[in-house]
Amino acid sequence: EGDKKDFIGTCFYMINCLQEYTDTDPDELGRFKFGNTYQAKFNCPEQNLVLSYFQEMALIIFKQEIPLKPSQSLITHDIDFINNGWKKSLKKAIHSLHLNHLIKSIINKIKGIDPHQNIQEILAIEKSENIGSIFFFMTTKGSTEFDNIRNSDYSIDSAYIQNCMTQINESSRHSIGLHKSISDTSFREELSLLPAAHNRYHYLRFSIPESFQNLSESTIKYDYSLGFSEKIGFRNSYGLPFKPFDPVSQQYYDFWEFPLLIMDSSLHYFMGKTADSGKLKYIEDFIQKNKYSTVISILWHNDFFDSDSYGQLLKLIKNNTQVFHLNKRRAD
Repeated sequence: EGDKKDFIGTCFYMINCLQEYTDTDPDELGRFKFGNTYQAKFNCPEQNLVLSYFQEMALIIFKQEIPLKPSQSLITHDIDFINNGWKKSLKKAIHSLHLNHLIKSIINKIKGIDPHQNIQEILAIEKSENIGSIFFFMTTKGSTEFDNIRNSDYSIDSAYIQNCMTQINESSRHSIGLHKSISDTSFREELSLLPAAHNRYHYLRFSIPESFQNLSESTIKYDYSLGFSEKIGFRNSYGLPFKPFDPVSQQYYDFWEFPLLIMDSSLHYFMGKTADSGKLKYIEDFIQKNKYSTVISILWHNDFFDSDSYGQLLKLIKNNTQVFHLNKRRAD
């Protein structure tokens, strides 16, 4: 009104994802398209706009900026597939014409050993660096209603998964979350098979405000789904965990949302960073641009895991951020 900047209204609009409330043009999975966002229109997905507006308000009100704390990092893993890594391994062996690798790939497949069965290895590397993480598991496997989109390729009660979950539960720095499947099953049904306080939607397939309401009606305390599939950055232009506000009931939802800022598949498939070195450089640059008052939530799938590059990622994180530690006893 009167060409005046409305910092409070703008921050409220951004933090609570109000641009998504009237979505009439979702993608084929029913998700809010990045191309329809103000972040795409103004080319600002990697800018923590709310923080900058808070600082502008502080200058107006207090004549000085708010003192900021160093950013923290939070590592998460979506466990989608543990039984199909042999295909990639076999293809690589054939292309390289390496007979020993080809024979080994075939033998491992016969034995039921898969390169994507690497959860214990991820745990070991993180423990060696004194870093914790959250592992999201699915309770539903197989095909979905969408072509070429699958839920997991494992059963939640398989010996391998159960053994991994036991090791995760025994670690003071690691937690288990639900990876909400693409299916008609409810949170109650899936949580009965995998009790958890944490959640992330598979393929980030959720819609606002409906999914906020579903989360609030469940026993989930923390959600980690608020991110872009096509880009890394701030889907709500804010970098800290928050309780979304429902403008209809005029009350806060009773769960915490941790914005997802960095995803390996976004860098690889949508942003052209197919080499591990390219991914790491982009992540380092992003962290340097957001060194303060941000929880840099990173999703690294187990099927993107490589021990050398992942070790480099953990060292990069430790050198450039503090490590965010959930209170496991309270969270679980």
